[in-house]
Amino acid sequence: MLATALSVFTIALAAPAAPAQNSAAVETVPIGDRVPAMAIEHWIQVSDLDSRGRYEPIKEPKPGTVYVVDFWATWCVPCIAAMDKVSALQDRYEDKGVRFVGLTDESLPLVVRFLRSPVKGEDGQAQRTQFDRARFTLGVDPDGSTARQLLPDEVRSIRPQAAIIDGKGTLVWVGLPKAEELPEILDAVLAGTWDADAYAERFERELAIQAEKDRIMAEEDWAAAKEQFWDDADLLGKIAFGIAFNFGGRIQNVDPSVAFEYASRANELLDGKNAYALHSLAKLAANDGNLAQAVELQERAVEICRTDPTAAGFLDYYASTLDEYRAARTDK
Repeated sequence: MLATALSVFTIALAAPAAPAQNSAAVETVPIGDRVPAMAIEHWIQVSDLDSRGRYEPIKEPKPGTVYVVDFWATWCVPCIAAMDKVSALQDRYEDKGVRFVGLTDESLPLVVRFLRSPVKGEDGQAQRTQFDRARFTLGVDPDGSTARQLLPDEVRSIRPQAAIIDGKGTLVWVGLPKAEELPEILDAVLAGTWDADAYAERFERELAIQAEKDRIMAEEDWAAAKEQFWDDADLLGKIAFGIAFNFGGRIQNVDPSVAFEYASRANELLDGKNAYALHSLAKLAANDGNLAQAVELQERAVEICRTDPTAAGFLDYYASTLDEYRAARTDK
Protein backbone atom coordinates (compact mmCIF):
# COMPACT_ATOMS: atom_id res chain seq x y z
CA MET A 1 0.00 0.00 0.00
CA LEU A 2 2.87 2.35 0.72
CA ALA A 3 4.30 2.06 -2.78
CA THR A 4 0.90 2.76 -4.27
CA ALA A 5 0.40 5.77 -2.05
CA LEU A 6 3.73 7.28 -2.98
CA SER A 7 3.23 6.69 -6.69
CA VAL A 8 0.16 8.95 -6.77
CA PHE A 9 1.55 11.50 -4.32
CA THR A 10 2.25 14.61 -6.37
CA ILE A 11 2.89 18.14 -5.20
CA ALA A 12 1.34 21.08 -7.00
CA LEU A 13 2.60 24.52 -6.06
CA ALA A 14 0.19 27.38 -6.42
CA ALA A 15 1.26 30.96 -6.92
CA PRO A 16 1.46 33.05 -3.76
CA ALA A 17 -1.84 34.53 -2.65
CA ALA A 18 -0.27 37.98 -2.83
CA PRO A 19 3.15 39.47 -3.63
CA ALA A 20 5.87 38.40 -1.21
CA GLN A 21 6.05 40.57 1.90
CA ASN A 22 8.75 41.53 4.31
CA SER A 23 7.51 39.67 7.37
CA ALA A 24 8.97 42.33 9.67
CA ALA A 25 6.73 44.93 7.98
CA VAL A 26 3.52 42.91 8.41
CA GLU A 27 1.28 44.24 11.17
CA THR A 28 -0.35 41.83 13.61
CA VAL A 29 -4.15 41.88 13.38
CA PRO A 30 -5.82 42.42 16.79
CA ILE A 31 -8.67 40.09 17.74
CA GLY A 32 -11.85 41.74 16.50
CA ASP A 33 -10.30 43.27 13.36
CA ARG A 34 -10.65 42.16 9.74
CA VAL A 35 -7.91 40.02 8.22
CA PRO A 36 -6.45 41.18 4.89
CA ALA A 37 -5.28 38.76 2.21
CA MET A 38 -2.65 36.30 3.45
CA ALA A 39 0.59 36.11 1.44
CA ILE A 40 1.27 32.37 1.76
CA GLU A 41 4.20 31.37 -0.41
CA HIS A 42 3.28 27.78 -1.36
CA TRP A 43 0.13 25.67 -1.25
CA ILE A 44 0.60 21.92 -1.16
CA GLN A 45 -1.94 19.99 -3.19
CA VAL A 46 -2.57 16.50 -4.48
CA SER A 47 -3.70 16.64 -8.10
CA ASP A 48 -6.44 14.01 -7.87
CA LEU A 49 -8.01 15.75 -4.86
CA ASP A 50 -8.26 19.27 -6.27
CA SER A 51 -11.90 18.76 -7.23
CA ARG A 52 -12.79 18.38 -3.54
CA GLY A 53 -12.10 22.08 -3.13
CA ARG A 54 -10.53 22.11 0.29
CA TYR A 55 -7.02 21.94 -1.18
CA GLU A 56 -7.40 24.96 -3.46
CA PRO A 57 -5.23 27.99 -2.64
CA ILE A 58 -6.73 30.70 -0.45
CA LYS A 59 -6.25 34.15 -1.93
CA GLU A 60 -8.24 35.97 0.75
CA PRO A 61 -10.89 35.04 3.33
CA LYS A 62 -14.07 34.05 1.50
CA PRO A 63 -17.30 35.56 2.88
CA GLY A 64 -19.32 32.97 4.73
CA THR A 65 -16.36 30.63 5.29
CA VAL A 66 -14.81 30.19 8.72
CA TYR A 67 -11.07 29.49 8.69
CA VAL A 68 -9.06 27.70 11.36
CA VAL A 69 -5.42 28.48 10.61
CA ASP A 70 -3.37 25.86 12.44
CA PHE A 71 0.34 26.71 12.79
CA TRP A 72 2.43 23.54 13.08
CA ALA A 73 5.97 22.27 12.42
CA THR A 74 7.61 18.99 11.49
CA TRP A 75 9.61 19.14 14.76
CA CYS A 76 6.47 19.64 16.89
CA VAL A 77 5.54 16.20 18.23
CA PRO A 78 2.10 17.29 19.57
CA CYS A 79 1.33 18.84 16.16
CA ILE A 80 2.09 15.61 14.35
CA ALA A 81 0.18 13.52 16.89
CA ALA A 82 -2.89 15.73 16.43
CA MET A 83 -3.07 15.53 12.62
CA ASP A 84 -5.73 12.82 12.63
CA LYS A 85 -7.84 14.86 15.07
CA VAL A 86 -7.55 17.98 12.91
CA SER A 87 -8.60 15.92 9.90
CA ALA A 88 -11.58 14.58 11.82
CA LEU A 89 -12.63 18.11 12.71
CA GLN A 90 -12.33 19.16 9.07
CA ASP A 91 -14.58 16.24 8.07
CA ARG A 92 -17.04 17.14 10.83
CA TYR A 93 -17.31 20.82 9.92
CA GLU A 94 -16.77 20.84 6.17
CA ASP A 95 -20.49 21.00 5.36
CA LYS A 96 -20.86 23.88 7.82
CA GLY A 97 -18.47 26.10 5.90
CA VAL A 98 -15.37 25.62 8.06
CA ARG A 99 -11.95 25.17 6.48
CA PHE A 100 -8.85 24.06 8.35
CA VAL A 101 -5.53 25.35 7.03
CA GLY A 102 -2.24 23.91 8.30
CA LEU A 103 0.72 26.30 7.93
CA THR A 104 4.41 25.94 8.71
CA ASP A 105 7.25 28.40 8.19
CA GLU A 106 9.73 25.65 7.36
CA SER A 107 11.24 25.13 3.91
CA LEU A 108 9.16 23.49 1.20
CA PRO A 109 11.62 20.60 0.52
CA LEU A 110 11.74 19.73 4.23
CA VAL A 111 7.94 19.72 4.52
CA VAL A 112 7.50 17.66 1.35
CA ARG A 113 9.99 15.06 2.63
CA PHE A 114 8.08 14.89 5.89
CA LEU A 115 4.71 14.50 4.19
CA ARG A 116 6.10 11.69 2.05
CA SER A 117 7.40 9.82 5.09
CA PRO A 118 5.59 6.58 6.02
CA VAL A 119 3.46 6.07 9.10
CA LYS A 120 3.52 2.64 10.67
CA GLY A 121 0.31 0.95 11.73
CA GLU A 122 -0.24 -1.15 14.84
CA ASP A 123 1.26 -4.14 13.01
CA GLY A 124 4.49 -2.18 12.47
CA GLN A 125 3.97 -1.97 8.72
CA ALA A 126 3.92 1.31 6.80
CA GLN A 127 0.38 1.65 5.46
CA ARG A 128 0.11 5.36 4.70
CA THR A 129 2.06 8.61 4.56
CA GLN A 130 1.91 11.66 6.79
CA PHE A 131 0.06 13.39 3.96
CA ASP A 132 -2.65 10.71 4.13
CA ARG A 133 -3.27 11.78 7.74
CA ALA A 134 -3.62 15.47 6.82
CA ARG A 135 -7.05 15.74 5.17
CA PHE A 136 -7.05 19.53 5.22
CA THR A 137 -5.42 22.40 3.35
CA LEU A 138 -1.65 22.64 3.76
CA GLY A 139 0.58 25.60 3.06
CA VAL A 140 4.23 26.56 3.51
CA ASP A 141 5.11 30.14 4.44
CA PRO A 142 8.89 30.33 5.01
CA ASP A 143 9.01 34.09 5.62
CA GLY A 144 6.58 33.72 8.52
CA SER A 145 4.45 36.65 7.34
CA THR A 146 1.15 34.90 8.05
CA ALA A 147 2.21 33.96 11.58
CA ARG A 148 3.21 37.58 12.13
CA GLN A 149 -0.14 38.68 10.74
CA LEU A 150 -2.30 36.44 12.94
CA LEU A 151 -0.24 35.69 16.07
CA PRO A 152 1.00 38.19 18.71
CA ASP A 153 4.70 38.23 19.56
CA GLU A 154 4.14 36.43 22.86
CA VAL A 155 2.81 33.22 21.26
CA ARG A 156 4.27 33.37 17.75
CA SER A 157 6.99 30.81 18.38
CA ILE A 158 4.71 28.36 20.22
CA ARG A 159 3.57 25.28 18.31
CA PRO A 160 0.86 24.26 17.95
CA GLN A 161 -0.97 27.56 17.82
CA ALA A 162 -4.10 28.49 15.90
CA ALA A 163 -6.25 31.41 14.79
CA ILE A 164 -9.92 31.48 13.79
CA ILE A 165 -11.28 33.88 11.15
CA ASP A 166 -15.08 34.14 11.05
CA GLY A 167 -17.36 34.31 8.01
CA LYS A 168 -16.98 38.10 7.88
CA GLY A 169 -13.20 37.87 7.64
CA THR A 170 -12.66 38.94 11.26
CA LEU A 171 -10.03 37.44 13.54
CA VAL A 172 -12.06 36.18 16.51
CA TRP A 173 -9.81 33.75 18.39
CA VAL A 174 -6.13 32.85 18.89
CA GLY A 175 -4.90 30.06 21.14
CA LEU A 176 -3.78 26.50 21.67
CA PRO A 177 -5.88 24.33 19.31
CA LYS A 178 -7.20 21.71 21.70
CA ALA A 179 -9.41 19.21 19.87
CA GLU A 180 -11.79 18.98 22.82
CA GLU A 181 -12.32 22.79 22.98
CA LEU A 182 -12.38 23.83 19.33
CA PRO A 183 -15.88 22.45 18.59
CA GLU A 184 -17.46 24.61 21.30
CA ILE A 185 -15.68 27.70 19.96
CA LEU A 186 -16.51 26.89 16.33
CA ASP A 187 -20.17 26.23 17.14
CA ALA A 188 -20.40 29.65 18.81
CA VAL A 189 -18.65 31.36 15.88
CA LEU A 190 -20.98 29.67 13.39
CA ALA A 191 -24.04 30.59 15.47
CA GLY A 192 -22.91 34.21 15.73
CA THR A 193 -22.82 34.05 19.54
CA TRP A 194 -19.03 34.19 20.01
CA ASP A 195 -18.03 37.36 21.89
CA ALA A 196 -14.71 38.30 20.28
CA ASP A 197 -14.37 41.49 22.34
CA ALA A 198 -14.70 39.66 25.65
CA TYR A 199 -12.24 37.03 24.48
CA ALA A 200 -9.80 39.75 23.37
CA GLU A 201 -9.76 41.20 26.89
CA ARG A 202 -9.09 37.78 28.41
CA PHE A 203 -6.46 37.04 25.81
CA GLU A 204 -4.60 40.29 26.59
CA ARG A 205 -4.35 39.27 30.23
CA GLU A 206 -3.04 35.86 29.20
CA LEU A 207 -0.47 37.49 26.91
CA ALA A 208 0.85 39.61 29.78
CA ILE A 209 1.39 36.47 31.85
CA GLN A 210 2.95 34.73 28.84
CA ALA A 211 5.31 37.67 28.35
CA GLU A 212 6.52 37.38 31.94
CA LYS A 213 6.94 33.62 31.54
CA ASP A 214 8.98 34.23 28.37
CA ARG A 215 11.16 36.73 30.22
CA ILE A 216 11.74 34.22 33.00
CA MET A 217 12.69 31.52 30.52
CA ALA A 218 14.94 33.83 28.47
CA GLU A 219 16.75 35.18 31.52
CA GLU A 220 16.59 31.85 33.38
CA ASP A 221 15.17 33.76 36.33
CA TRP A 222 13.93 30.71 38.20
CA ALA A 223 13.63 32.61 41.49
CA ALA A 224 11.04 34.93 39.92
CA ALA A 225 9.10 31.94 38.66
CA LYS A 226 8.93 30.56 42.17
CA GLU A 227 7.96 33.93 43.64
CA GLN A 228 5.22 34.72 41.11
CA PHE A 229 3.84 31.36 40.01
CA TRP A 230 4.33 29.01 42.95
CA ASP A 231 0.56 28.44 43.21
CA ASP A 232 -0.08 28.27 39.46
CA ALA A 233 0.05 24.63 38.40
CA ASP A 234 -0.27 25.45 34.70
CA LEU A 235 2.61 27.92 34.50
CA LEU A 236 4.89 25.98 36.81
CA GLY A 237 4.26 22.90 34.69
CA LYS A 238 5.09 24.79 31.50
CA ILE A 239 8.31 26.19 32.95
CA ALA A 240 9.33 22.72 34.15
CA PHE A 241 8.51 21.34 30.70
CA GLY A 242 10.63 24.04 29.02
CA ILE A 243 13.62 23.20 31.20
CA ALA A 244 13.23 19.41 30.98
CA PHE A 245 12.91 19.26 27.20
CA ASN A 246 14.84 22.44 26.26
CA PHE A 247 13.68 22.39 22.65
CA GLY A 248 16.09 24.28 20.41
CA GLY A 249 18.70 24.43 23.15
CA ARG A 250 17.50 27.87 24.23
CA ILE A 251 18.34 27.37 27.90
CA GLN A 252 22.06 27.79 28.40
CA ASN A 253 22.32 26.49 31.97
CA VAL A 254 19.85 23.65 32.30
CA ASP A 255 19.18 22.84 35.96
CA PRO A 256 17.23 19.55 36.22
CA SER A 257 16.72 20.13 39.96
CA VAL A 258 14.67 23.27 39.20
CA ALA A 259 12.59 21.42 36.63
CA PHE A 260 12.01 18.60 39.12
CA GLU A 261 11.02 21.00 41.92
CA TYR A 262 8.58 22.94 39.74
CA ALA A 263 7.06 19.87 38.07
CA SER A 264 6.62 18.20 41.44
CA ARG A 265 4.93 21.32 42.82
CA ALA A 266 2.65 21.59 39.78
CA ASN A 267 1.66 17.97 40.18
CA GLU A 268 1.09 18.44 43.92
CA LEU A 269 -1.24 21.39 43.28
CA LEU A 270 -3.51 19.09 41.26
CA ASP A 271 -3.35 16.17 43.70
CA GLY A 272 -0.98 14.14 41.54
CA LYS A 273 -3.13 14.48 38.42
CA ASN A 274 -1.16 17.02 36.37
CA ALA A 275 -0.41 15.19 33.12
CA TYR A 276 1.86 18.00 31.90
CA ALA A 277 4.00 17.83 35.05
CA LEU A 278 4.12 14.02 35.04
CA HIS A 279 5.28 14.13 31.42
CA SER A 280 8.14 16.45 32.46
CA LEU A 281 9.03 14.28 35.47
CA ALA A 282 9.15 11.25 33.19
CA LYS A 283 11.52 13.09 30.85
CA LEU A 284 13.81 13.99 33.74
CA ALA A 285 13.83 10.36 34.89
CA ALA A 286 14.65 9.19 31.36
CA ASN A 287 17.47 11.75 31.15
CA ASP A 288 18.91 10.22 34.32
CA GLY A 289 18.71 6.77 32.77
CA ASN A 290 15.90 5.65 35.08
CA LEU A 291 13.64 4.34 32.34
CA ALA A 292 11.57 2.17 34.65
CA GLN A 293 10.51 5.26 36.58
CA ALA A 294 10.04 7.18 33.33
CA VAL A 295 7.64 4.51 32.11
CA GLU A 296 5.71 4.56 35.38
CA LEU A 297 5.33 8.35 35.35
CA GLN A 298 4.46 8.47 31.67
CA GLU A 299 1.84 5.74 32.14
CA ARG A 300 0.18 7.93 34.75
CA ALA A 301 0.26 10.90 32.37
CA VAL A 302 -1.32 8.84 29.60
CA GLU A 303 -4.03 7.55 31.92
CA ILE A 304 -4.93 11.11 32.94
CA CYS A 305 -5.21 12.04 29.26
CA ARG A 306 -7.67 9.21 28.77
CA THR A 307 -9.94 10.35 31.60
CA ASP A 308 -9.51 14.14 31.73
CA PRO A 309 -11.09 16.02 28.78
CA THR A 310 -8.81 19.03 29.33
CA ALA A 311 -5.73 16.83 28.74
CA ALA A 312 -7.18 14.61 26.01
CA GLY A 313 -5.50 16.60 23.24
CA PHE A 314 -2.09 15.37 24.39
CA LEU A 315 -3.00 11.66 24.48
CA ASP A 316 -1.36 10.65 21.19
CA TYR A 317 1.81 12.61 21.96
CA TYR A 318 2.12 11.21 25.48
CA ALA A 319 1.35 7.69 24.30
CA SER A 320 4.04 7.82 21.63
CA THR A 321 6.52 9.08 24.25
CA LEU A 322 5.55 6.18 26.50
CA ASP A 323 6.24 3.77 23.65
CA GLU A 324 9.73 5.27 23.28
CA TYR A 325 10.49 4.83 26.97
CA ARG A 326 9.23 1.26 26.93
CA ALA A 327 11.29 0.43 23.85
CA ALA A 328 14.43 1.85 25.48
CA ARG A 329 14.09 -0.13 28.70
CA THR A 330 16.62 -2.88 29.28
CA ASP A 331 14.87 -4.45 32.28
CA LYS A 332 11.80 -5.66 30.39
